[in-house]
Amino acid sequence: MAAQKKKATRNWAGRAIAFDEGSRRRIDENGYLHVSQTHLTKEQVAPYYGYEIPGCEELGLDPDRIYYGYRSGEELEKARDMFNGMPLLCIHKQDGAANPLKEHRVGSIGTTSVWESPYLDNALVVTDAWAIEQINSGKLKEISCGYFFDPDFTPGEFNGVHYDFVMRNIRGNHVALVKEGRAGPDVYVHDAMPSKPKKVQKTMQLNRKQVAVRATLAAYLKPRLAMDAAPADLTKLVGSYKKPSTLARAVVRQYGNKLAQDMEIEPEELAELMEAAEEVVEPEEVVVDNDDEMTYDEENSAESIRAMLEGKVPDEVLELIVKALSATAADELTPEEKAEADRLEKERLEKEKGAPAMDANTIRAEALAESKAHFKSLTEAGGKVRSLIGDVDIMAFDSAEDIYGHALKQKGVDIKKYEKAAFKGMVDMLANQQPSAFTKTPTMDAAITDLEGPFAGLKNIKLN
Repeated sequence: MAAQKKKATRNWAGRAIAFDEGSRRRIDENGYLHVSQTHLTKEQVAPYYGYEIPGCEELGLDPDRIYYGYRSGEELEKARDMFNGMPLLCIHKQDGAANPLKEHRVGSIGTTSVWESPYLDNALVVTDAWAIEQINSGKLKEISCGYFFDPDFTPGEFNGVHYDFVMRNIRGNHVALVKEGRAGPDVYVHDAMPSKPKKVQKTMQLNRKQVAVRATLAAYLKPRLAMDAAPADLTKLVGSYKKPSTLARAVVRQYGNKLAQDMEIEPEELAELMEAAEEVVEPEEVVVDNDDEMTYDEENSAESIRAMLEGKVPDEVLELIVKALSATAADELTPEEKAEADRLEKERLEKEKGAPAMDANTIRAEALAESKAHFKSLTEAGGKVRSLIGDVDIMAFDSAEDIYGHALKQKGVDIKKYEKAAFKGMVDMLANQQPSAFTKTPTMDAAITDLEGPFAGLKNIKLN
């Protein structure tokens, strides 16, 4: 049990309380809405994604899998005073004295907590006119409790419903107004219900060790995956797991069904390789100065690659890449050299059909060529989006398309409607249409909802 009770992290449990009993509500002379007593949360079994559960990684949970948690009456009764005086927010975010969410606070919870199975009740007051209007209109009709808890993965059943873990040591942090709650409509103004796995909003940043692990993982997976199953989004995968052993198990889950014939992933072997990659990397020493813009120099590709990779991959690997680039100098090929390269590539492809994995020399040659092309495309993309959203850390993205997509999302474009191949052209048009992010003009918050003017023809583009 002790192993499962790691340090507590946040979890927002969802639960809604109804403002349908007029006798419990009143408006005072200040315009504040008072509710004498209402349900905050209740005893129940509710679904939670792995990423929502404290200690997800230490427990070896799948972040995107649903686990069922039991919010027990016994634990709620123990915690009944933990929500007294908590802030009432219009969003779900961790609040606290050190960093108070003043702009999101719309009221507070009372101090008349009552446990009456299956509900935990309390009074509340709403002090914001906008929030009161949202409640009265039914747009924010439920309440969602935000609290800390310790997961106890002892399975069982409650009212015939199976659960995977029990919430222990519940401690309140805030209560939020939401559209839909986990506890259901019998708890209006109560607990937010996520409809799908949470997407990371900010760009994931990898440190030196993680970059080395990502490179090792990519090299390990490439010869083992089927031809149409290139490893994708390794940045997110590596950034989500700290321990190589846990990361290796996650790799098996994600890529186990995408392997080429007769190929397999050995988690123990993979974990050892990633641990070795971590050991050869020096710890972080300085913060990279983003004011020094990194550019790709066609005339000196080796040094450009050195500047971009320095501090992000092991020094010995960096020197190997620079040495190979300097030796081959393949920026400009003569017709004879191109013909020879094409012949060798054809031979390689023919050999690959009958071989389950490539030899070490071929892997190294391909890795060097791909590294050059990859970082060139990332740098180009970073330069193109700079006028729209400012500098971005190109090493935090897996592809140029991801950088373009990130910029488009920041400008309010719903990128799910378009193919990735169209992102670059859309960024070019936006850059030509809008002023630079570095000019001193007011920032407009309106999202791009319609494709008009220069964008009018985009809807007619079809990608084959």
